[in-house]
Amino acid sequence: MKINIKELESLIKNDFQGNYKLFANEISVNSTTVYRILTGRANPGEKFISKFMLLCKDRQYNFEKYIFLN
Repeated sequence: MKINIKELESLIKNDFQGNYKLFANEISVNSTTVYRILTGRANPGEKFISKFMLLCKDRQYNFEKYIFLN
């Protein structure tokens, strides 16, 4: 799986005041991991995906909007 970085950046901008560290804290993932995903230096791991899925479910986001299936 790969992240739609533009959509994730938009979500962070709109719902987390543009602060990826707040987003990372919300999904209980290290902020360095989120930074690396946003800059294309890393692909999301299982922990990121599962925590992000829970956030999407809780906030009624369309998870598929943010994920590219390989």
